[in-house]
Amino acid sequence: TIYAIDPGNAEAQTLEMKILTVQERRKEAEAISQHRILEGEAWKKEEENKDRQAQEGRNLLKKESVDTFSSMVRDIWIGGKPSREEQAMLEIVRHSLGVDEADRAVIQREVQSEAFTEALRSAMRNGIIAEEDAITKENLRTMYGVTSEEYVVIESRLLREINRELQSH
Repeated sequence: TIYAIDPGNAEAQTLEMKILTVQERRKEAEAISQHRILEGEAWKKEEENKDRQAQEGRNLLKKESVDTFSSMVRDIWIGGKPSREEQAMLEIVRHSLGVDEADRAVIQREVQSEAFTEALRSAMRNGIIAEEDAITKENLRTMYGVTSEEYVVIESRLLREINRELQSH
């Protein structure tokens, strides 16, 4: 309106310059703010990726440690229940690999059962143990530290397996 009345009004021109400058600064401030928000989001994503990768690395290391420990336990159990010295050595290895007690217990239980099952399977297939040979069965069960209840379950499963094999041949 001022320009319509007085096109060369100096005060209007000064005021216009101030308004345009403030508007330009606001646009710049908004652009800077938006840029900072995007940088913050990118940084947050990068940190999340680093955390995820670190966690994946820790999980992989734990899996490799558990696998290594499990392999050592299997090697020792092949000959039966580990001696005190072997158990002490496994405990040292377990600690150095960072395998927790819960994983140790699960691994030992699984390996013990697998090793005993394989030894019993081999003895049955090769005629070392006859079905009525309670003494040899008891000695093998004791050698692997398997309970009587576990023995009954494993033996019945192996007998079914062997009978199926005989029927299929």
